[in-house]
Amino acid sequence: MVTDKDVKSLLSALCFGIWYRKKYGLSFRQAVVLTVTVLALVMGWTVIHFLLETGFTGAGTKSVVRAVPYLMLIIWPVAALLKIKWKTACDFLAPSVCLYIGIVQFGCVFTGCCQGYPSRWGIYNHHYDGLAFPVQIAEGLLVLGLFLLLLRRNKKCCYSSDGKTMPTMLLLFGIMRFLCEFARNNEKLWL
Repeated sequence: MVTDKDVKSLLSALCFGIWYRKKYGLSFRQAVVLTVTVLALVMGWTVIHFLLETGFTGAGTKSVVRAVPYLMLIIWPVAALLKIKWKTACDFLAPSVCLYIGIVQFGCVFTGCCQGYPSRWGIYNHHYDGLAFPVQIAEGLLVLGLFLLLLRRNKKCCYSSDGKTMPTMLLLFGIMRFLCEFARNNEKLWL
């Protein structure tokens, strides 16, 4: 159930976390365990949500975005086990999560999932046997832009762990995802 794009995204987020850890005073072990455990739990929750939603039939989508609302809750016990302040763990992981999701979105281009509506320009999509609006690329670029914005915010705050980076990420990511959904050709659940 874990795809190649998930593994590549996890490795990218892990490498970033290893580099970024010193800014928050985390040890190598803390950064690796925190990043890998939280992102593995995110992937695990995504699979559980997928199975519950589909009634264990396997027909549906396994988008990591489904775990984003639970992110702060997922981080809490892991941070407690590693003896890291929850605010510090959230501020440290917020950019890594954006990097992870941004790379996953680019992986969707190659698997042909999460496609946009058919259009006269865009990228080839095998579902339409034609061109589709590149919503995966647009969303990936937006999330990577959010990644850079969060890095800038953390630097401006001198990596003080004020606990506002994760809520900022959740708010802006939610708005971006909501807007991108209008360009995505998925089954509409309401209206």
